[in-house]
Amino acid sequence: MKPLVRKQNPAFSTSNLKAIKRRRKQKILVILFQLLFLLIIFTLVYFLLFVYRYKSISIEGLNSLQKSEIENIVEEYIPSVGFSSILSNPLFVRSGAISKAILDYSYLIKDVKVNHDYFGFSAPVLGIQVTERMPFASWCTFDSINQVNPNICSVIDSDGFAYKQEASSSFEEKTIEYRSNQALLGDFFGGSTINFKKIEEVKDQINAIIIPSIIGTISELAPNQYSFVTNKGISINVDIQNSLQTEIERLREVWARDDVKRSSYIDMRFGNKVFYKPDTIGASASSSKINSTSSKSSTSSPAKSSTSSTSSKSIN
Repeated sequence: MKPLVRKQNPAFSTSNLKAIKRRRKQKILVILFQLLFLLIIFTLVYFLLFVYRYKSISIEGLNSLQKSEIENIVEEYIPSVGFSSILSNPLFVRSGAISKAILDYSYLIKDVKVNHDYFGFSAPVLGIQVTERMPFASWCTFDSINQVNPNICSVIDSDGFAYKQEASSSFEEKTIEYRSNQALLGDFFGGSTINFKKIEEVKDQINAIIIPSIIGTISELAPNQYSFVTNKGISINVDIQNSLQTEIERLREVWARDDVKRSSYIDMRFGNKVFYKPDTIGASASSSKINSTSSKSSTSSPAKSSTSSTSSKSIN
């Protein structure tokens, strides 16, 4: 009689048991890796949303404005409490909105740059670079000239933007004073009707000719027509629509005359003639000198002629 032999279930063979244990380890490892991955993601999200955020502000370039003024504006865009603090994260800070808010705060501000500190993980700093407008000239209305209301002069920068108002007496000697009947605060010099850069170019060209005198005041006579008044009180009237090169050459030519340098005004707005008003003492001598030394004709201006001491002379 043969002994009884228990048949082994193939499913529980040694090789199968090892395979089952291996698969269990793999599943456990997968689960552990998944949990670790979720933990990393959660930590990263928590760090980015609630830890990695701007807590301080660096502001540079201020001159007239106070640092606290700019900080109060910026702090609205980087909240520090509640779920809204996510907006203070360097990845979510709205640079354009911050720049616009600062620019809208004051006419004194010309430009704003927002610099992000993306790699300051421990304490990132939001950098604000402010460029303030610098005074270049003053623009006064006719009222300030007539002293009816002397406190309505606008300070303009080199771009022609009027950014603040002051009394005309507060301007430095080097500041050019423009005079017109237009109020400019918060707008560019004359808007689209006045060519500010062309006026400045004419002023610089005239200054190069009339040395050692300099232009101290520029008054508007009519659209595109200005009176450039020297520090000696001589008015040089120019139409800036005319050819600048031609106008400057004409002025250079007539300025060589001593009687012209002693005149109270030089008017170059009418065609190819230059009108000027000689001083009272040298009027007769000036007229004689021009007629004897120049082949060009000299005539009196109908609009200005009255007596020999007050007549205007013209140079063709």
